[in-house]
Amino acid sequence: MLLCLFYLLSVEFVEVETGVVYDPVPEDSEVQMMFIRNIAMDESQNMYALDTRASVVFSWDQEGHYRMYFGHAGSGPGEFGFNEHTQQQAAIAYTDGMICVYDGQQGKLHFFDTDGNFIEDKPLGDSPGPTRFFRATKSNAFVLNQHHYKRTGTVSILKLFDDNFKKVMDFKEFPERYWIPKRTDGKFVGWKVNAFAPELVVYAGAESDEVLIGRNEGPYFEVVNLLEKKSWKVPFKVGRRDVSRDDIREFKTMSWVKKNPAYELKFPDKHPYYRGILPVDNRGYLLYSTSPVYRVVHGTVIDKAGKALGKFRYECGEDGGIDGVQGRIFSLDSDVEGAYTLKELKLKLGAKSD
Repeated sequence: MLLCLFYLLSVEFVEVETGVVYDPVPEDSEVQMMFIRNIAMDESQNMYALDTRASVVFSWDQEGHYRMYFGHAGSGPGEFGFNEHTQQQAAIAYTDGMICVYDGQQGKLHFFDTDGNFIEDKPLGDSPGPTRFFRATKSNAFVLNQHHYKRTGTVSILKLFDDNFKKVMDFKEFPERYWIPKRTDGKFVGWKVNAFAPELVVYAGAESDEVLIGRNEGPYFEVVNLLEKKSWKVPFKVGRRDVSRDDIREFKTMSWVKKNPAYELKFPDKHPYYRGILPVDNRGYLLYSTSPVYRVVHGTVIDKAGKALGKFRYECGEDGGIDGVQGRIFSLDSDVEGAYTLKELKLKLGAKSD
């Protein structure tokens, strides 16, 4: 443990430079940016951002110039059934020259061309559930991470689908310890919430056929190459941050926590090793965690062998966050007035200090 701590202290912070900055949505637009769930990028490097509160997809060109928005709420062909209350039932991906919007609320996949024209809907062919991750790989396989509620608690299931969204298999299944049902004499009486509990972390993208899978209670993750049908572990030397009093106070300010004072909250001494994995060019990976309200990102960049290359810290602001596509890192920043800025973050890796 002391050796790991010394190793991490000798690693400098990554210098973060700004790459492409995406234009704000024009003031005369009928729809403004409200909450970006996740992003996708096509082969021409046009950007697409799914806004689950506005029920639209915003798009920019490769230089960051605003192009358009498309889609709207409804129940007809190409219309989105999710909203701010069901946003965990929504995600966006790029696959086979098309933009695909996952709509778990209606049990559909909506397909659009890269100019925002509706093509078709396809049925999901599987039970919907709160969605933590949805992307398509280079060979157009779909990777979906959902969690389902069972009598004994929640279970995270990683599912694999073919290019027609026919389920190939339940790839991985992990019991979770975040929501634990409380029972008296066999009757459900409420929930115990294990804050910052370990969870399944997944990344996949159209740039490769590799899927990154981590159970973040351990200092490693797995790389699975779907095309070559082989896998390997990436161990790393990254420490776990202490859960501070500020962390606990921030967690308790979340609206769903304040609205449910009967929840029994339990806080660990340490955070998980990471809560997200993003590829960084061909150099390695960013392992990171984001605070629940103020959206402060803490992380470490490692190479493909697991060696720490630099520490990372970035403040996104409330409702902000980071995401990655094609080996590039992007942030959605929000200011105190609620205005959003989407931009690319270029990580300039430093050397070890003396």
